[in-house]
Amino acid sequence: PMYLLLAMLAVADLGLSTSVFPTMLRMLWLEGREISSSTCFSQMFFIHSFTDIESATILALAFDRYMAICHPLRYSSILTNSVITKICVAIVIRTILFQFPLPILLTQLCFSRASKLTHPYCLHPDIIKHADSDTKINSACGLFVLLSTLGLDLLFVLLSYLLILKTVLNLATWREHLKALNNCI
Repeated sequence: PMYLLLAMLAVADLGLSTSVFPTMLRMLWLEGREISSSTCFSQMFFIHSFTDIESATILALAFDRYMAICHPLRYSSILTNSVITKICVAIVIRTILFQFPLPILLTQLCFSRASKLTHPYCLHPDIIKHADSDTKINSACGLFVLLSTLGLDLLFVLLSYLLILKTVLNLATWREHLKALNNCI
């Protein structure tokens, strides 16, 4: 199961770099300094989506480590390949559901002048800074998405590692402590 999650993490990293790569090349080699709004919004969607997929996959890996260390005898019966596949599908669905409204909300904003972004790629906070219309809904939606995906993922990863640490400290010998912590790291 861990290898499926590592493969998903690799795909997320590959997708993230692929979504940034064309703009970076155009900017560096062809000195192209402009990007259309639709291209920018789609690039923003893919950057944020692959970031969310990566975060959720790290959470799934933390759960995998929790099961391996805290419940080693039930690990193989709980985390089967079909369960991991369902977790991966749930990660992708969650990401699409949370990220899909952001570009749609951005199309409702008015951009009247050419603006410089702080990065050579499009991010949601950069885009809404340059809007000429009211951005409260976009800002609130962006903050909600950030806190409910990356924020909760981080919180649950920390919780799983605290539970792992608690279990490791209850082990009898130092050799078992080191073996469990090495597995965790």
